Amino acid sequence: MSELKSNIPFYKEINDFLKSIPSAYETKNPHFFCLRLKENEGSINNYKPPFRKDFYFIALVSNAGKTKITYDNTNVTKLNSFLVFQSPGLLYSFYRDNSANGVSDTSLCRPAVSAPLCCPAPAPPVPPAAPLI
Repeated sequence: MSELKSNIPFYKEINDFLKSIPSAYETKNPHFFCLRLKENEGSINNYKPPFRKDFYFIALVSNAGKTKITYDNTNVTKLNSFLVFQSPGLLYSFYRDNSANGVSDTSLCRPAVSAPLCCPAPAPPVPPAAPLI
């Protein structure tokens, strides 16, 4: 009996996944990336065929439009606003409506590692107060 090979892409790195959608975005931190999905985002394909990834994914879509998602064998087509939590290895595909917008976090961080929900620049240190005389 011959061995079956999967043609479903498996992305181990966040940047490999970003190149596949394709996106002009890139992260220098291999453990965390925050993507702001804007309406009519031209650098991201509207359809992504089935794939798997080796990192967690969290997204908040505040206006889905006619976006459709499929995970494992489940199709979800009636969306408005939704929150997504995906673990590594999940079979997933999507069609993104041009009007969709929101924020997503793609992260290699495991639960023991904390990371901010989004990616603001760290605040500068506050200098100590001068003593009052």
